[in-house]
Amino acid sequence: MDSAGDHKLTLNQQVQGSIPWRLTSTSANRGDPKYAVQHRLTEGLHYEAAQRKLDRLTPKLRQDVEFYFLSLRGEGRKPSTLRGYRQNLAALCTFLDVLGVTAAEDITSTHLRLWLLDLEARMKPISVRDYFIAARAWLHWLYRESVIPVDPSATLKTPKAPRKVVPTFEAVDIERMADVCDWDAKQDCCEAWLGLRNKAMLVVFIDTGMRESELAHMRMEHFLNDYARIKVTDTKNGEERVVAICPKTQKVVLRYLLVRRTFDVGHDFVWVGRRGTVLSPNGIYEALRGVGLRAGVTKERFIHAMRHTAATMALLNKATPREVQDMLGEKTPSMVNWYTATIGSEHAADRHREWSPVSDLRVK
Repeated sequence: MDSAGDHKLTLNQQVQGSIPWRLTSTSANRGDPKYAVQHRLTEGLHYEAAQRKLDRLTPKLRQDVEFYFLSLRGEGRKPSTLRGYRQNLAALCTFLDVLGVTAAEDITSTHLRLWLLDLEARMKPISVRDYFIAARAWLHWLYRESVIPVDPSATLKTPKAPRKVVPTFEAVDIERMADVCDWDAKQDCCEAWLGLRNKAMLVVFIDTGMRESELAHMRMEHFLNDYARIKVTDTKNGEERVVAICPKTQKVVLRYLLVRRTFDVGHDFVWVGRRGTVLSPNGIYEALRGVGLRAGVTKERFIHAMRHTAATMALLNKATPREVQDMLGEKTPSMVNWYTATIGSEHAADRHREWSPVSDLRVK
């Protein structure tokens, strides 16, 4: 843990990674079932570390940051968004403190370029981009509120982050996970209902492309049209939407709800834990990740891969990009275009044998 006096290190020490800016987990340990718990604990440590860094700043700079977060809370931003922004801005402000910058009006584009160089030496491009976007939003807010005379980020371009192939599940992966849930549901024990619950969550994920937090906040009243549709309320952009589920998904969900209604749990949330408590996003992750491990299915960003799978399968089944965009609750078509490009590259790879430039050459 950092002491109160050892945060003012040289820029060279910062670039070499002497400061524990973030606690990270390598991709090698993400297949470990303990990773879910470690990851959630680390999120809390990130927040505490970020807050400690902000507390050490000069009063003027700290005030500019805190007023910004008051504004974001007033706009209804989600706590998870605020935590991410706080971590990113703590990294920037700590770097500025090392450079001797004590007020927001003293920040220049040169300071930001040095910070980006430091990030690029230690982080993946996608992380560098996210840090810059958070910093730019803060500086733009300060400029709009006339706290600073000039926005130093206005002349900087957003760092490029090459997109990778979207991880998705194969149909056989989903079927194997459903088989594990079916096996659990047939066991002669008091927890057999968990198999029904897990299978219902699995098919709802794949049929709707919901986010983890959206699924966790489902209530009984959110089922519409005789359980053929679901109202999604806890969305990333704050805008509610309605998604449909097919008859097969309805059947699986109703099997679970028939058991769920016998529980006297004192709340109307759809997904229930072992003790009758509301199943949190973390609980959903752990439950389905456990099913996946038992089925021999492993993916990084396990739950998000289900969202990708829902979008990809819908597009392959002739859904229009606009329909998929509305189903996922995306404001812009950029994400759906990414899925479409991934499908195109996979389709080209499948047909490569037919049109390979080398296949007709006299090469042995």
